[in-house]
Amino acid sequence: MEKIDACKNGCMLYWKDDIDLDYCKFFGEARYKPTRERNPNRKKTMYAVLRYLSLTPRMQRLYASEGTAEQMMACQPLDGGGIHVPLI
Repeated sequence: MEKIDACKNGCMLYWKDDIDLDYCKFFGEARYKPTRERNPNRKKTMYAVLRYLSLTPRMQRLYASEGTAEQMMACQPLDGGGIHVPLI
């Protein structure tokens, strides 16, 4: 799972070319919550984080379970050797 910083308004991700920005390029909102004066060495806290899981691991997890793998079959085998394609 990849964590990508996001604007608290949800208008942009701090990713690729924008990874080094500290303020939203659309509204000027701060990327990080203000730190307390008492502990300036503390790690910066983002306002919002997008958790991204790429398609391949998601599909692997779905097909790992026998129950969900069976439900995800697009074509169901029939007793006579044919297949049934659902019309959605």
